[in-house]
Amino acid sequence: MRFWWVLIIVAVIMILPGLLFFAVGVSLWTDEPEKDDPLTDEDESDDPQGTACMTFVFCVPMFWLPALVLLILAYVGYRDNSGIGEMADLMQAHDTLQVKEVASTMGISQATAKKRMSKCINKRKVEGRMRNDTYFSPRYLDMAQKNLRRREYLIDMADILKAYRRVRLEDFGERIDMDPWDAEKVILECLEDGLVHGYISHRSKTFFTKEYLDQLENVQFGWTCRGCGGRNSELLLPGEVDTCSYCGSLSKAKGTEAKYVAFELVD
Repeated sequence: MRFWWVLIIVAVIMILPGLLFFAVGVSLWTDEPEKDDPLTDEDESDDPQGTACMTFVFCVPMFWLPALVLLILAYVGYRDNSGIGEMADLMQAHDTLQVKEVASTMGISQATAKKRMSKCINKRKVEGRMRNDTYFSPRYLDMAQKNLRRREYLIDMADILKAYRRVRLEDFGERIDMDPWDAEKVILECLEDGLVHGYISHRSKTFFTKEYLDQLENVQFGWTCRGCGGRNSELLLPGEVDTCSYCGSLSKAKGTEAKYVAFELVD
């Protein structure tokens, strides 16, 4: 049974004897006062109105005032708990929710919103955590924890790539116990998060750090085929030869010797 229902029941129980005293007071108020009997010396005078006033002033409030206080407390409890139910529904519909957003949505003050949000969590109406005036659901916290562990892992991978400076995807995969395809995915994640800067050559299946490429001369980041005019995105290092992906023509990097090109053609 909810707490405010207990208060209402107790208040009703206290109101009933108050009603009884009120009825007695009304009855006394309407009675005629008895006169002294002139044949005797005894004083038989009575004042029912005075007794009724005493009943109204002392007996009735003795029961009704505490009952009124209990009813007020029951109303406050009902209002707070009804607000908690609506608050719980709102919190369950979001993974993250700020106090100011709740206050604006429900038309209440931020202090009241924060109090009700905390009460929802403490009473296990919703699962989650309050931090810096923001509610986080268990799903959000779990995802944040997984993302944190993933980022820590990628930082370690980026350190390995920086140490290698130039590494074949196959060798890097063996280093981290992955196949070359998954190893390339790890490198791409590191590049997207800005943990390492570099380039993946799909022709040679090799990753180069930016620091490594900056130390070389005549590095070509993509080239235009002289035969068909197609633009190739492959990296060309000094001394390397690449094949056009459109027409199959060969292109040499800047500074490549003719005999080296000839060797590539024969091979």
